[in-house]
Amino acid sequence: MPQFVMRDHASTCITARARRQNSSIGLEGLCCFVLRYSVLICYNLNEALEPMSGTPAVLKDQSALNPLSSCAIEESADGREALALAISKHPEIIVTETRLPGINGFELCQLLRRDIATAATPIVVVTGDAFPSAKERAERAGADVVLVKPCLPETLTGEIRRLLARSAELCARTGRTQQSLTATFAEANRLRAQAQESRRQAQSRIFVRLDTMTPPIPAPPLVCPECDLPLNYMRSHVGGVSARHPEQWDYYECSAGCGTFQYRERTRKIRRVS
Repeated sequence: MPQFVMRDHASTCITARARRQNSSIGLEGLCCFVLRYSVLICYNLNEALEPMSGTPAVLKDQSALNPLSSCAIEESADGREALALAISKHPEIIVTETRLPGINGFELCQLLRRDIATAATPIVVVTGDAFPSAKERAERAGADVVLVKPCLPETLTGEIRRLLARSAELCARTGRTQQSLTATFAEANRLRAQAQESRRQAQSRIFVRLDTMTPPIPAPPLVCPECDLPLNYMRSHVGGVSARHPEQWDYYECSAGCGTFQYRERTRKIRRVS
């Protein structure tokens, strides 16, 4: 079993980033979880690291977590660097002690819960304070599980396994919900487009298009664009796409024989049609 070197005023963060696999959880227990998830562990090397002390650092010495030896290990000087590491690496679970240099474990939990990147990340807090107030403070800060030292390594790994399973189930449930919402929105958009098309067709069918001598908009007096003589009003055609978008065309005849002209009310332009 490897030995740990004591350091003053230092904390270490281990990011176990392993290849995600599609294998299901079996008898391998936590080892299977480590292969699928990344774990951020923050502990204070200024405290005793006895094998059964319950500190998160014990995880590095457990034979059940040998897959961690093949993962990348990063160190941070204090809790502030642990915060930056958690936000940048996006681990699936975070295990931290309360006594960390820089910022303690309680403040670390609060800051992680305020950041959108780590707001939903499961957090396990290990504290050396056996008072109920310390546990309540950790829970208020955002810890999912609070363990009191000394605790068996199996207890800590068991909580990690349980939180990872719950997180995986929540992710799967969220994915199913998003798929359901996407399908619902797509169906709603299809029905809305269908209703709009049906309404447009219905309005188009009931809209009356006709020729009249008494149009909704009185035909204006015009002069012939070719000979400048007054044009004689003949009739108007009322039409358009629907009742919401009507159109009116007025027809005139030149008394000098220049031809028949059409005047469009919407564009206010006149053109010769015959």
